[in-house]
Amino acid sequence: MITNTTSLSLTSALMAVFMLVSSPVLAENPVHERHELMESVGKSMKAIGKMMQDFYDAKVAEDNMKIINAVPDKFKTMFPKGSDKDPKSAAAPKIWTERAGFDKILESLKADTAAAIAVAQKGDAGEAEFGGAFGKVAKNCKSCHQTYKLKKEKH
Repeated sequence: MITNTTSLSLTSALMAVFMLVSSPVLAENPVHERHELMESVGKSMKAIGKMMQDFYDAKVAEDNMKIINAVPDKFKTMFPKGSDKDPKSAAAPKIWTERAGFDKILESLKADTAAAIAVAQKGDAGEAEFGGAFGKVAKNCKSCHQTYKLKKEKH
């Protein structure tokens, strides 16, 4: 039998858990999230690059392009004010000061990965076309990194 005391304790415990989960102190770290997302893109680009050197596999091409294609939508929300001050961030200040240019690259990446997915979905018939589609995606990555990523200091 549930008593009023038990019910009150359960309610209090649930409220405490909710407060902890929704606490800004425990909120996700956008710098870490951005890093993890870029790691997934790097792995996908490497997998596609290796596939291109070995033999064309439309499934590998499609699956990895789908991973990259999801990035722009997520990335748009991962640069809140203040996250530019984190010393672990590799994001250049231009992301916040020249946001329109950054968003334009994200839109281009989204469109170019969608085109690459469509080519990969042709199966073996898309092999000759996929290299060009992959090159456009890589060009987006390079452009963004040159403009919106801080350069690592060489020691």
